[in-house]
Amino acid sequence: MQSYAFVFRECPGCAELNVVKDGFYYCAHCDGPLPRDPVRPGGSGR
Repeated sequence: MQSYAFVFRECPGCAELNVVKDGFYYCAHCDGPLPRDPVRPGGSGR
């Protein structure tokens, strides 16, 4: 069985949830830059 990992980022500009593909860290909705570091709910960082 094979599994896959996905990288998600929330856009700080429009709050849209995005899947990061091929290292492209830009929002699919507003084209704003996405954070490269993961942030846990509540803004506590890694």
